[in-house]
Amino acid sequence: MALLRNGMPITANLAPYAAKATQVETAKTMILRSGGSHTWDELKRLRDRWKRAFVVKGILHPHDAERAVALGADGIIVSNHGGRQLDGVLSSARALPAIAQAIDGRIPILADGGIRSGLDVVRMLALGADFVLMGRAWMYAMAAEGGAGVAHVLKLLDAEMRVAMALTGCTNIGEIDRSALAATSD
Repeated sequence: MALLRNGMPITANLAPYAAKATQVETAKTMILRSGGSHTWDELKRLRDRWKRAFVVKGILHPHDAERAVALGADGIIVSNHGGRQLDGVLSSARALPAIAQAIDGRIPILADGGIRSGLDVVRMLALGADFVLMGRAWMYAMAAEGGAGVAHVLKLLDAEMRVAMALTGCTNIGEIDRSALAATSD
């Protein structure tokens, strides 16, 4: 119904750069460029031209994390893109500890993929993420109930995180570390 009321969704952040392109052309360009086809040389060229925050998504190996730091990334997103791009690829949670060790706090690490609950958020933080991204929970909530649904999901996540933190002895997010995983594995 929203599509009927509001028309075709647009890629608003690209609209200023694609004023003459139609929304369909813009969408096709995004689809072509988001299929994992960026090379390290291309990322370096983009970094050299883009003077704002530059975050590389899709990192699953410590060596790639090091390369992202070397090219000047301001952050990385440890993500297997929900496993949609390559079935059977390493999960973000399994990749995260080695990447966090390699990065050693030099740039922020964001984690994405498979996060469905507040406990999952705590787990990703314990594995070394500085920030945790999640799409499905709020997206489904938005589709079902709009802003009220998203507010409800945020309350649920907060409550789940508080329980997980209490059960692992963490009184604030900054205390979450690998020891929280040992406490939740019983």
